[in-house]
Amino acid sequence: MTLAVREVVTPTFTFVPKLQGTDLCCALTGTADLVAVEPLQDFLKELREDVARLRPPRVEVDVRALLFINSSCLKAFVNLVFFLREAEHTPLLEFVTDGKLTWQERALAPLRRMSPSTVSIRIL
Repeated sequence: MTLAVREVVTPTFTFVPKLQGTDLCCALTGTADLVAVEPLQDFLKELREDVARLRPPRVEVDVRALLFINSSCLKAFVNLVFFLREAEHTPLLEFVTDGKLTWQERALAPLRRMSPSTVSIRIL
């Protein structure tokens, strides 16, 4: 199996996808600010296509190395949650956060409240 979603690398952020067993995983690093909005939206659109095609049981989004996320980038994840809730196949969407960066869990908590059966947050 290969992924359609492509890696995004810029001087200020990276989005890196990979298959890990049957799970679809991606790592976000850097600063998800206004410059990152459009590339993140495109990345998540391709990710949705892979979810529909590959039907993974879990989609892991590792944000431990993410230093900042603005509201527009969070909205892109809101759209992903809405898509997953309505999709024919609904994998678990698990965000992996850094326990030392407490803002990460606080920023992502509304996504978990939107869809507790679909979204989880793992703090490392």
